Amino acid sequence: MESRVPVLAVANKRPEGPCRNTDFSLDELDDAMNFIRERRGRKPSGGE
Repeated sequence: MESRVPVLAVANKRPEGPCRNTDFSLDELDDAMNFIRERRGRKPSGGE
């Protein structure tokens, strides 16, 4: 039996290709974490 697991990704920024100056947005990560918490019925922590 196949089980499905939802996946939420935050894309990284690769201005010089893979492995060179790779970065990501903390705001996008925070938004993704809040989305997951809301879907699970929890309130966002607000960074506290």
